[in-house]
Amino acid sequence: MFTVGTTDSKYLRLIAATREALHAAVAVCKPDAPFSTIGDAIQTVADRYGCVSVKEFVGHGIGHHMHMPPQIHHYRNSYPGTMKPGMTFTIEPIFILVENVVPEQLVCLPDGWTIVTKYGSWSAQVEDVIAITEDGHEILTRH
Repeated sequence: MFTVGTTDSKYLRLIAATREALHAAVAVCKPDAPFSTIGDAIQTVADRYGCVSVKEFVGHGIGHHMHMPPQIHHYRNSYPGTMKPGMTFTIEPIFILVENVVPEQLVCLPDGWTIVTKYGSWSAQVEDVIAITEDGHEILTRH
């Protein structure tokens, strides 16, 4: 993730929070760990920074299909199942810096792909692909 030009410190803090959440989530990845621990780790960071973790999008398994189980929720949840060696999935938290009294909503633009916040709140997203190994995990991507 990068910024262009001079960036206000509150937006740099949003980016830092989102990156920290990704690193915290990756750190809990190991064999037999519940998938829900990923959401716990991300939500803890979001709460500390006063951000909202977007619930409408999830990480996902990578395998025979691009998007497949398991679903990786980026907030506290009770998604069933545990991580097993050989599993490969994405972790991709999206944080919103909410500065409005009105709860933020997401809107899809006419291109059918681009998602924006309805009331203009800033957001940040980072992503890694993780493989669960016999003794922990391997990060398959770098950002």
